[in-house]
Amino acid sequence: MTTDFINDEFLLENDYARELYHDSAAKMPIIDYHCHLIPKEIATNHQFKDLTEVWLGGDHYKWRALRGNGISEEYITGSKPSWEKFEKWAETVPYTMRNPLYHWTHLELARVFGIFKLLNPETAREIYEDCTAKLQTDGFKGQEIMKKFNVETVCTTDDPIDNLEWHKYIQEHPFGVNVLPTWRPDKVTVIEKPDEFCSYIHKLEEASGISITGYQDLLDALQKRHDYFESMGCRLSDHGLDTFYAEECTNEDADRIFRNTLKGIEPDNEEIGTYRTAVLLDLARMGFLRIVPRKGAYVAEYVKSATPETLASIMSYDSALLDRSLFKDLMDLRILIERECTRLACANLTSESLALLQAHTDAIYAADDEKAPEAVYLYHKCLTEISQNVAYSMVFQSFEKMIRNLIREHYKSREEFTSSIPKFQMLTAAISRRDAYAADIVLLSLLGQASDYLGNHLEQYHG
Repeated sequence: MTTDFINDEFLLENDYARELYHDSAAKMPIIDYHCHLIPKEIATNHQFKDLTEVWLGGDHYKWRALRGNGISEEYITGSKPSWEKFEKWAETVPYTMRNPLYHWTHLELARVFGIFKLLNPETAREIYEDCTAKLQTDGFKGQEIMKKFNVETVCTTDDPIDNLEWHKYIQEHPFGVNVLPTWRPDKVTVIEKPDEFCSYIHKLEEASGISITGYQDLLDALQKRHDYFESMGCRLSDHGLDTFYAEECTNEDADRIFRNTLKGIEPDNEEIGTYRTAVLLDLARMGFLRIVPRKGAYVAEYVKSATPETLASIMSYDSALLDRSLFKDLMDLRILIERECTRLACANLTSESLALLQAHTDAIYAADDEKAPEAVYLYHKCLTEISQNVAYSMVFQSFEKMIRNLIREHYKSREEFTSSIPKFQMLTAAISRRDAYAADIVLLSLLGQASDYLGNHLEQYHG
């Protein structure tokens, strides 16, 4: 009995692989952080006219293979009819054996279209007509295909001058898949062709509303567009680099090279490297996340570009891994708010608010490892509420995600949680006596313990 090339065990060579894939990976949603899907086609639920459009219309990997097989450009990006272009792809596919293109082609035929035949010149016409017919049905429109394959999020590739109108349209007309922009600023680095570079700078001026005559103007314009991208949900950047740039460069160097290029003076190789080093470093400073190799990403670099949108991003940041200086600043803010809430709780104490605070204290005492973080968060939340200051309570709850994660990270240590329990009891007792001085001392000890532990954790993480 023969087995189809694409089958349920494709690439799964042992029991561990089969278990991991079938029991876990296959059920998980797709989160695609880099793609070349066209936002307009997603927003308008585009219906593809034939297999050539969906497969060959914009896939530069397939184009590269076609060129490598000696296929004329008129069959790749030229004006030849759809069937003739597809026919050339079918001729090329057998030569992509052992290249991912061969696997991708047949995976898509099998998983999307239910076709398990190998694509070659003999099967090309049948496969083309079968797939094209299916693409004419509602179930094969762009959005339907994404939903069928449990796509949760896709991040498109977008230039700083893009107005992101179709991302906004999708936000206003959701269909169950997050479609977010990705910051791709390659064109601001390509100064070796002054005419094309100047044309792009003019477009950036129009998009940003900033006149660009020097290097700092360029950075200001990019920062404005970067803030807009961030407000639209962008959290990732994408750079096409031919090499790594690390030349000695000052702002004066970058400004001189930039101004000369605007005058039409073509830079030499050394100037190109110097300018690209500068602009890539400044683009990195605009970043939403700082990446630590082999460890992950954490929030960083907000001070220079603080906006309401960046504050909102911090408030909803779903991690306990923060830049050390940002962590200290946020803990200082939390301590200020909770100290004032504790003072007000003592002044405005009622029998009902005391009973509520005592209930949360008892919940902490009774909590196991799993329930401890939730019990502690609710205690602190209660403290802000019984202060009867609406603004303090609102600010505290605005940072809910972050505070929950900090508490969860802190109380991964059972020893830390156990040593904290008496302090919660002492704090409640002090508030019940309306002893603001004693309550303040206990609160500072409690939050200081958390700050020290998490600060040391961050030192080890970043160190």
